[in-house]
Amino acid sequence: MMTTAQYLRQIENYDNRIKNKLIEEEQLSSLSTSVSAIPVGEKVQTSVKRDPMGDMVAKIFDLREEISKMISEFLQKKQEIVRTIEQVEDPLLYDILFKHYVEYKSLVRIADEMGYSEIHIKKKHLKAIAEIKKIKGFER
Repeated sequence: MMTTAQYLRQIENYDNRIKNKLIEEEQLSSLSTSVSAIPVGEKVQTSVKRDPMGDMVAKIFDLREEISKMISEFLQKKQEIVRTIEQVEDPLLYDILFKHYVEYKSLVRIADEMGYSEIHIKKKHLKAIAEIKKIKGFER
C-alpha cells in the first residue's frame, strides 16, 4: 500500500526516471556515431552476420519508444496528482503541496520564499499531507 507522501512523490520519481532514460539514450546515440562498420573478412562463417550498427539503431529506437511511453505516463500521473492537490481548499496548504511535490522545492526553500519559519511550514506540510490522505482515502 502506498503512503500519501509516496503518492505525491510519484511525479518526481517519474521525472527522474525519464531524465535517466534520456541520458541513456544520449549515451547510446553518441556511441552509435563512434561505431564503424566492422569489416567482414573473406572467411566463410556458419553463423549469421551481425550488424552492429543496425543493432544499435534498433536499441536507440526501442529506448525512444520507452521514453515516449514514460513521458505519457508521467503527464497522466502529474495531471492526476495536481488535480488532487487542487482539491485542498486552504490556499497555504495548496501552495506548500504544489511547491514541494510539483516544483520539487524543499520545505526550507518554501519557508524562505513564503516568509514563514521552517517549523511553521513543516507543521503546515503535515496538515496538507493529512488533507491529501483524507481526499484519497489513504490509510497512511
